[in-house]
Amino acid sequence: MDRTLHVRVTHSWQHTTCVVDVEPREIVDDIVVLFPRAEVSQPTEMEPDIHVAQAATGITVTPGSPETHVRTCDAVSAVEHAVTMHFLEGDRHHTHIHAAAALTERGAVLATGRSGAGKSTLAFMWAKTGIPIFGDDIIPLDPNGLAHTFPRLLKVDRDLLRESGGLPERTLAWHPEADEVWVDPRPSAGWAVGAARVVVVADICYRPGAELRIEEMAGGEGLRLLLNSVHQTGVSREQSLDRLIRVTEGSRVCRVEFGDAARATEGLLRMAADSPYC
Repeated sequence: MDRTLHVRVTHSWQHTTCVVDVEPREIVDDIVVLFPRAEVSQPTEMEPDIHVAQAATGITVTPGSPETHVRTCDAVSAVEHAVTMHFLEGDRHHTHIHAAAALTERGAVLATGRSGAGKSTLAFMWAKTGIPIFGDDIIPLDPNGLAHTFPRLLKVDRDLLRESGGLPERTLAWHPEADEVWVDPRPSAGWAVGAARVVVVADICYRPGAELRIEEMAGGEGLRLLLNSVHQTGVSREQSLDRLIRVTEGSRVCRVEFGDAARATEGLLRMAADSPYC
């Protein structure tokens, strides 16, 4: 008897499906929760896009060159990355910006930055305060430069969640050695619906203990910032140039340094509220 299950993951902005064969059934429920539109079905004749198998010392996730071999406690993160890359690599319509974004009454606030700059932290704070989010890592931009949602759970600092009143021990695939935890924004503000014009582009940088500093930048600097934030998947930098110019021409561009995520969140929301572009 086949011990595997198929997990079908569908992304609403592309209406495409990724079929994942999962052998270790103890992680199936975690994978279903990780992506908002995942469904579980019995094995079919459909060729799986991703295989997740039990190994002697952990879990293997394929495709991969070589295949990804991880500890059991890291399996959900490895599957998330594989599924996300499957969707992104199949998209030739959107420009993928490495950023977090939230939906305000005036439009979208887009926060770019390197890994560790605080993108997921800001997305978590936005959602916690009732602001719908587009995502915390990859934001798709369509040919008109409008931001779309790429929904998957947020991965945030364990201590940040605890300080905000959450219980890391109750999060998805919790492990005591993990510094980050998966957080579902749906019980709070959830994900933004539809597309939105970008009204603020912020290059963010988290520094422990730093005072909030917001420095506006010229449009040319914003364009360079966005070009440097284009992900390797999706539309290329060169082909994205026109839509990125539209974004910078219709938005305020700034550089943000912060040590307090709540204050940075408030500052960016005020900037969006004061934006002359709407």
